Amino acid sequence: GPDEGSALAWVDRLEQAVTHAGASAGALLNSYTEIAVKADQIVRQMDFRFLYNPLRRLFHLGYNVDAGLLDKNYYDLLASEARIASLIAIALGEVPQSHWLHLSRPVTEVEGRRVLLSWSATMFEYLMPPLYLPLYPATLLTESAFGAVRHQISYGKSKGVPWGISESGFYRFDANMSYQYRAFGVPGLGFKRGLGDDLVVAPYASMMAVGYDPQAVAENAAELIRSKGMGLWGFYEAIDFTTDRLLLGETSAVVREYMAHHQGMILLAMDNYFHDNIMVQRMINDPRIRSVDLLLQEQVPLATPVQSPFAQDVKGVQRVMPAGAETISPWTVPVQTPIPQVNLLSNGNYNVIISNSGSGYSAWRDSDLTRWQPDGVLDPWGTWIYIQDLDAPASTSADGNREFANSLWSAGFQPVTGDPNDTQVTFYAHMAVFRRKQNEIVSTLEVTVVPDEPVEIRRVNLNNANNFPRRLRITSYGEVILNQQTADTRHPAFNKLFIESEWIADLNLQIFKRRSRAENEKPVYLGHMLLTRESITPTMAHEADRARFIGRGGSLQRPAGLVRGSYLSGTSGATLDPIFALGQELKLGPHQNAQLAFFTIAAESREEIIALAGRFRNWALLERSFHQADLTAQAWLSRHNINTKGLSETSQVLSALLYPFPA
Repeated sequence: GPDEGSALAWVDRLEQAVTHAGASAGALLNSYTEIAVKADQIVRQMDFRFLYNPLRRLFHLGYNVDAGLLDKNYYDLLASEARIASLIAIALGEVPQSHWLHLSRPVTEVEGRRVLLSWSATMFEYLMPPLYLPLYPATLLTESAFGAVRHQISYGKSKGVPWGISESGFYRFDANMSYQYRAFGVPGLGFKRGLGDDLVVAPYASMMAVGYDPQAVAENAAELIRSKGMGLWGFYEAIDFTTDRLLLGETSAVVREYMAHHQGMILLAMDNYFHDNIMVQRMINDPRIRSVDLLLQEQVPLATPVQSPFAQDVKGVQRVMPAGAETISPWTVPVQTPIPQVNLLSNGNYNVIISNSGSGYSAWRDSDLTRWQPDGVLDPWGTWIYIQDLDAPASTSADGNREFANSLWSAGFQPVTGDPNDTQVTFYAHMAVFRRKQNEIVSTLEVTVVPDEPVEIRRVNLNNANNFPRRLRITSYGEVILNQQTADTRHPAFNKLFIESEWIADLNLQIFKRRSRAENEKPVYLGHMLLTRESITPTMAHEADRARFIGRGGSLQRPAGLVRGSYLSGTSGATLDPIFALGQELKLGPHQNAQLAFFTIAAESREEIIALAGRFRNWALLERSFHQADLTAQAWLSRHNINTKGLSETSQVLSALLYPFPA
């Protein structure tokens, strides 16, 4: 009958659906298999040794591909998500087990437990590794995880808000109206200052704790929902309770975005909770991970002295800017513009004007140190850094001499120009950065002024992106005037007669002085020094005579001292056209980095120049100087209520004043 026909049709449809579901399930399983194979391939191809520092026995934070630089900071705490990478690298045999022992283990006491201290005191640092790695009873890592959860719960209750603080988005926007993102933590668990300055609750942070205190997590989830933290697709990124960022009358602001990796942590934690730590079991089933399993079973050190990082409500006293002040962001400047765009770097006494082509000049007090003239068309005056590839093929000039012009370029766009697309210029509040790629050599030139000394630093990083070694030669160049630009422009030949130079081999230093023409004239000394890293043997090449550097019929684009067989002559003393020029030759292996730095120093005496040069022959001081320059510039601009847009626009006005005639 009809009913029987309908039933048969339904059975047919069911059979087709089951068949289709089976085929779909098979395709899905095949996709999972492909993903697993690709993931395993990525792990096998990853060379962790690239990021490992064998001297420090720690991992660098990362590698900047554009700059060709390893990050100068390290993952050095056991209470960090980075310990997953450490354990895997040890399991793969790419770093020694001693690396695990070099991860610091500072311990504090919270909620009656001994807990490892982290840097940012985020839930992420404590609970992200156990999503994959096992926790064993009564071990240091287990006690730290449970203690961190209890402390986070207590802190949330003390503030009258839901608990769960970690790195997340927060209620502040950038120029594109995207939420800002950074690490937030609870005071008492981290070394980072100012942890009590913000109050941002991230739902994923508490959801990761479902395996530690499921009742507290369920109650907190209900509180998050009442606080409007739940959206159409799940929990929102965060709820910001920081009063400084809220409108009048508001108590909180929801960060209405979803981040895939945070949602993934929620799913992973729930999967582990409902399926007996299935992801952890999958990880530990790998024999390579089992081989290092004992590293995770470290006992709680009862004899270790307890550290107390900071009191609960300590403010960020190391912040030079007031809370809520806008950080000056870097801005990118095109290489070719209607008029050159400049950045002013200054500590109040020592000033550097530098343009987007790399030109400009240095000044100290009332004296200009290097020659410069405003030329909006060519912009050819400045302090230059030349780079040469000595392995590039040579050519023969019209007079029969071998030349290396094809292998020569500059760290900035000028004086040896190239494809503008190969050069990137970024201005910061405290420095100017030029990145250029030529012959598969990536160079990064960073220029800054030391905050409390009359010292200018030009740090050069070189990265060989070739699969074969290259021999390079780096040379600086600047024309010394030690007078005001106007006086030098009126009588350049006369001004040059009063300048003498001296070479100090022990410091790889040139010293220039201007002989006084009157008793009341204050002496001006200039020093130019080259500093290399310990792995580079100084070449000690120098030149103080422009005529020898440029050569007969030569130019700054093709100086004879560089493109022809002879190099810097080592001339010093009284020359008719004084310049500073220091050179260094080095060899870079495939994908290897090298760093060196040129210093320009001003003082009233030879002794002061030598003292400052000796002090700055320390790479750690150089790096600290860049950091201090950043802090000082940010603080000064904040006090004067200057934001990124205001600084950029002010720089454009300065450019128009310096280059009055557009190209």
